[in-house]
Amino acid sequence: MNYIYWTLLFIVITYLVLCLFYYFFQNRLIFVRYGIYGKYRFRLDKPHKEILLKSEEGETLHGLWIKVENPKGLLIYFHGNTGSLKRWGKNAALFTKYGYDVLAPEYRGYGKSTGKPSEKALISDAHIFYDFALEHYSEKNIVLYGRSLGSGVAVQLAATKNAKLVILETPFSSLLDVIQSNVPFIPFKYLLKYPFKSIDHIDKVKSEIIVLAGKIDTQVPYRSSLELYNIVADRNDTHLYSFKRGDHNTLSSFKKFNRIMEEYL
Repeated sequence: MNYIYWTLLFIVITYLVLCLFYYFFQNRLIFVRYGIYGKYRFRLDKPHKEILLKSEEGETLHGLWIKVENPKGLLIYFHGNTGSLKRWGKNAALFTKYGYDVLAPEYRGYGKSTGKPSEKALISDAHIFYDFALEHYSEKNIVLYGRSLGSGVAVQLAATKNAKLVILETPFSSLLDVIQSNVPFIPFKYLLKYPFKSIDHIDKVKSEIIVLAGKIDTQVPYRSSLELYNIVADRNDTHLYSFKRGDHNTLSSFKKFNRIMEEYL
């Protein structure tokens, strides 16, 4: 009996320690960021400039502004949760081939941006970059593009703006749904500080919406993207494009992806 008691006690304590670990370190586990030295210069094959804005708290917000000749408008690219613009800048620059300038914000605490990321901070900073964009472009020519975590930012921003188009690549209904799908044995419902509940905001988006989702996505379940899309599926200006063999990081490698971008951009 003592053996059973101590075994159960060990299991319970281990589980509680694991829950505490996920609670206190979730900021680092969700926002997997890397810093960039201030003197680092981006190597892109398109004309570009670095911009520095200020958050309401005085944090420095870094971004890349990538230019084309005679742009149709501006695409604001909100990247995924891991890395920095050292990685994502090249991805963002690819959208210039569709005739748009690209503005790629760096999340707070990532790259050359200072501060500590959180859901509230990322949404607030997204508004600052949007206001910067409005100084140079008409809102009717602004496209919001959100990839993975960036979809959670793009949806909440779009819910209060009137951009021309919103493109969501591998989006989720909520970050809680994604995490519970990957770590089902931890009660994140009670632990998660940053839910990013896109499902509560997407019905407020007035812009045309495109959802791109991979059916074999191992990070954001396809059903989560579908759940988000279904909230607005009855509208005439919403479109779902599924990639049968698409995983989380492979959608842009399909010819179908390029055809969709050419059609809408």
